[in-house]
Amino acid sequence: MKNINLIKAVSGISILIGAGIFSACNKDEEKLPEFMLEGHYIVGITAPVNSDRNSPYILTFKGDGTGILTTITSSFPGTYEVTDDSLIFQTADREKWVSFGFRNNELGDSKYEVRFYRDDDTYEPAPVKYKATGALGKTPDTNQLAGKTFVGNQYRFGTEDVYIEDHTYVFRADGTAYGSGIGDINENGNTYQLYKNVAFRYAKDNVKEFGALIDGKLVVFRESGLFYWGTYEPR
Repeated sequence: MKNINLIKAVSGISILIGAGIFSACNKDEEKLPEFMLEGHYIVGITAPVNSDRNSPYILTFKGDGTGILTTITSSFPGTYEVTDDSLIFQTADREKWVSFGFRNNELGDSKYEVRFYRDDDTYEPAPVKYKATGALGKTPDTNQLAGKTFVGNQYRFGTEDVYIEDHTYVFRADGTAYGSGIGDINENGNTYQLYKNVAFRYAKDNVKEFGALIDGKLVVFRESGLFYWGTYEPR
């Protein structure tokens, strides 16, 4: 990359949501009320273009205009602004940029980009291109993972075929821990951080794992030396 010493990494997250998402808002309102987002979240996946290496994320909100983007890597605080047809969220570390268009409660055009901004506010996009999805949900009252089992195929970076068939995630009924693998699974193996009752994150030593419920399925991405991922059906 040319003149990399003149470039500083900057990120912003732009999420565009049609006013139709919030049925309680009428056409006479100038903007969507920010306080409504406190009980909602946005969940989705990102992946390099031409790849099925899906990595989930969840974006959560507070009523004071702040929010948090959580991914396999970490949780990134930021601020958001709501207008009559969009929601703009920008992370404090300013590294990633992603936008979602929603019309009639359906996902429209979406784009995810890593950008390197220069001092003059022009930027150079990273060479890796991404695709992204997203959906707005209302926070459920209880842990939607607790007591449930999810089964599916696990994939590993560097291989095209299925790495492990019928890879299984088992969550304790009390919502405190989970286990994964094949055969007899220890559901007490990993304690996890819960997000909006629909997503979890585990991190210990060199192992990180993040999963989220998307359309009723558990999408998980794991870092443990290599990258592992999969989409798992409830059983």
